[in-house]
Amino acid sequence: NCIMSSPIHVHVQDNTPLHVHVKKPKKGELSKQFTHSIKFFKPQSISAQSDGSRLEVNQPQTNLRIHPSDSNPLRTSDLSTEEDNRLRQHLSEYEKKIENLMAEVGTLKNEVKLNNLNHQPYTQALELKKKELDFMAKEYKETEKENLRLRKSVDKLNSTHSKIFLNHRHQSDDLVITKQDQLLRKLVEVEVNGVEAAKQVAALRDVINRLKYEKRLSHSDVSLVAKHRELLLQKFEEFESTNRDTRRLLQTEHKTLSDVQRLEEQRDILMRKMADTDSEILRLRSEVTQKRSEVEQLESQISEEKNHAHTLNELNKSVDATRAHLQRELRAREMENNRLHVQLKNIERDTDAVRREAEEATASARLERETMAREKDGLKKATRAQRGRAEKAEESLRVIESRLDDRERKLDEARSQADAWRDRYQRTNEEKAVLDDHVVSLTQKVADMESTLRTNEMLARGKGDDLKLRIEQLSSDNSTYRSDAEKYKSEALVSEERARIAQKEVAELRSDTRQREGAIAELKAQLRKAKSEAEEALLSAERVERNSRRMREDGSSEIERVREQMLDRMRDLQPLPELLKETEMKLQDAQDKLHVYEQRSAEQSRIIADMTTKTEDHSSETATLRQRIAALSDENRALEARLNIMHVKLDDRDTRVKETVLDTATKDEKIQILQLKMEEVTHERNSFKRQLESAIADTRKAITAENEKASIRDQGAQARIVDLETQITRLKTDVASVKRQKEDSDRRNQSKLQDVRDRLEQSESTNRSMRNYVNFLKTSYNNVFGGDASLTSTPVRARPGSS
Repeated sequence: NCIMSSPIHVHVQDNTPLHVHVKKPKKGELSKQFTHSIKFFKPQSISAQSDGSRLEVNQPQTNLRIHPSDSNPLRTSDLSTEEDNRLRQHLSEYEKKIENLMAEVGTLKNEVKLNNLNHQPYTQALELKKKELDFMAKEYKETEKENLRLRKSVDKLNSTHSKIFLNHRHQSDDLVITKQDQLLRKLVEVEVNGVEAAKQVAALRDVINRLKYEKRLSHSDVSLVAKHRELLLQKFEEFESTNRDTRRLLQTEHKTLSDVQRLEEQRDILMRKMADTDSEILRLRSEVTQKRSEVEQLESQISEEKNHAHTLNELNKSVDATRAHLQRELRAREMENNRLHVQLKNIERDTDAVRREAEEATASARLERETMAREKDGLKKATRAQRGRAEKAEESLRVIESRLDDRERKLDEARSQADAWRDRYQRTNEEKAVLDDHVVSLTQKVADMESTLRTNEMLARGKGDDLKLRIEQLSSDNSTYRSDAEKYKSEALVSEERARIAQKEVAELRSDTRQREGAIAELKAQLRKAKSEAEEALLSAERVERNSRRMREDGSSEIERVREQMLDRMRDLQPLPELLKETEMKLQDAQDKLHVYEQRSAEQSRIIADMTTKTEDHSSETATLRQRIAALSDENRALEARLNIMHVKLDDRDTRVKETVLDTATKDEKIQILQLKMEEVTHERNSFKRQLESAIADTRKAITAENEKASIRDQGAQARIVDLETQITRLKTDVASVKRQKEDSDRRNQSKLQDVRDRLEQSESTNRSMRNYVNFLKTSYNNVFGGDASLTSTPVRARPGSS
């Protein structure tokens, strides 16, 4: 900051005392600063970021420098408008982005319309799928009947199998009894042979003891010992043979018992397997019933979705009809406003023409006055010769006065007609206000309808009956809206007729003005004729002068009257442009409301698209159900084939059991074959179970995947809608913030201008005080040193002797 140097240079002698009085300004900084810079704080950068675009607004830093030494005063036009231009550019960019978003909304709307067009083949496909489901249900009933028949045949086979086992058991019991008798006989024989062998051993022992005591062997003793030995050997051989037979019989009996036990165990296993197959058949029946119930539920859901889609289509049609009706009304209003605007322009043009003609008439009257003043002398000279003609002129003047009276009457009638037209115009304005109120009520009703639609959409997933009732209410509201719209149409027609009447009245007014123009032209011609007749009427110059003065006064009064009438008409027509501006503002509001309605219709079309996606998901679910039903039918057929195989195997088993009863030797092999076949059956059954479980798991996975896809689609659509809404809100907030910043900058500029003006006033006051002081010094200097002393630009040096 530099110290401000004074702009005053005073040259005086050293011995002259000086007193300088400087008035301090209110603010101390102004006296110390020559240049004062005012800095604005840099506002925060505004950024709006979306998925596809990024917008940044950086406000520039403005510096205002004030130079109090400048002589020219500051003006508002001297300030730079770069900030305003930049703000306008940013606003235009925002508007372009908003237009792009609206274009995207329009494309989404077109996509929704295409989806609605593509929805018709989906409905036909759903009907075909319903017919196929009915056919599959019939086939399922037939398969159930066949399963019942197979169950009965299996029960019969079980009963025959039990009978065969009982017969086999009785036969085996008889065989066991016969074998027990044989064993008892063999055991008795073994005991008898053992007793005889013991007797022979005892006899042999006696003979041997006797021989010990006698110590001499006779021939009879030797023969007796040999005989006993032979008998003993025979008995031992018989005992061994009987023992072998008993052992063989016991072995065979043990084998038969083990075979019987094994057969009983196999029979128990077969019975258990049959019970398991019965339980599996029951489980399959329960699964089939569950699937049938699921199919019925899906059919009911499909029918509900069809009804919901139909109701949504009807709602969309009604909304489109209301929107088209509102657009027609707005177009009609615009046409009416344009017509009124054109009429006002024509009226203004006519008034300008009438004003010009009045001015021309006044100018011509002035010229005529001047010419009449010049021609007075000639008329005075020619009055004596034109007395007869003056009488004719008097008669013509009387006729002209009568005509002027008639024209005054016509002017009064035109005034009354203008007043009537003014009243009618006010009535049309009132009717327009009523129609605007009706439009506002319609917009409120449409907003209420949209809110009810949103609530219906929120409650449509779980409350179909409530949605139907609300849709009926909405349809009744739409009918009322249509009736109101028809009323508004009739009112618009009435207003159009009134506008036509007003146009006719304006045309009549134009014709009246033209007639008045013709009358003025006739007046001019008559005045010319009067001039010629006045030149001829030299004898009655004084009378002609008086009459001419009277005519001039009457003509000037008529011209002033016409001028006043036209001014009154202009005053009456002055509020018409303001009314036009108001109607244009109302039209802009209506257009904004139309944009809002279009956005809401776009939201409804998005909801319809979501519903179509849901119907597609349901159709895919029905397709999966068809596939599942087809798989179940194939599985039922496979079960029937396997049951037939089981029947054949059971028949084979029965024959084999009979053969085991007849031939015990081949029992083991046949039982092993049966075991292998039963293992194959169990393996096949387990594989069938695994296939069923895998098919069920696959179907569940497919259903979950489709549900997840549908949820992901819904989430994506909702996220896109939310992003668009957030972008629009961000843009709106950015525009509002930019407008606020602009207003703040304007306020700051105004405040700074006010400060600058205050400072300029202070500087001017200081300059005035300094000038007054300089003048005082000059006067004091002149008074002290006399009038001959002269001031120089160089300072005066002090004398050497002066103090």
